Amino acid sequence: MSRLMLKLAVADAEVLGSRFETSQILIQIPGQNPEYTGQTGCLQFVSPELGIRAFDVYEKIDSNGFYLVDDSYPAMSNISYTFYFYPTLTHNSTECASIDNKYIVTPQLIGNNKTNPWRITRSAIPYVGIKIQVPSEAVTLGISVNNSVSLDFFSSIYKDDNGYFYSNNYLAYYNFQYDFIFWSAPPNEANISNQLPTWPIMRPDLTNDPWVVNNPN
Repeated sequence: MSRLMLKLAVADAEVLGSRFETSQILIQIPGQNPEYTGQTGCLQFVSPELGIRAFDVYEKIDSNGFYLVDDSYPAMSNISYTFYFYPTLTHNSTECASIDNKYIVTPQLIGNNKTNPWRITRSAIPYVGIKIQVPSEAVTLGISVNNSVSLDFFSSIYKDDNGYFYSNNYLAYYNFQYDFIFWSAPPNEANISNQLPTWPIMRPDLTNDPWVVNNPN
């Protein structure tokens, strides 16, 4: 967004705020374990009435995972908002709109100024659990989110009678992609020599909870 457009959006918010009662927005950011693996550095708001604004939220989140938006982007009743969370090491809010499509997004929400602040929790963000069909010879499962070099490791020996591993504290989010990697050795011994055949990168099915990931091999 150009500086002129940004000033106009702020001016519009101030004009609207002078006509109607407004509240601040307090929004809970994904990124607090065990809810989500990734790091949210940038938060973008989209509203037909107020325009687009981006905020650098890195290291500005309270102990409960909430970020308090300043008065320049208020909550007003009957105005729609969509929130985009960008898990990226790019914390520059001016670059938020140009980041690729690796983000978490809320459905369109209607503003609420009956309380101040308008409190939006993680329950507004679509997500499901993950249930993975583990290869019979696998001992370790690694999950990579959005092609990250960082992996979350699980001992895949804890699977049910049908060969599925389910972790109720690991969640899949809309628009993310997941890479599942398996080894025939424990996590502390996992390396390229005991890595099993790779799976294709997958996007979650949010119509079912948990998302059941079947072995494609």
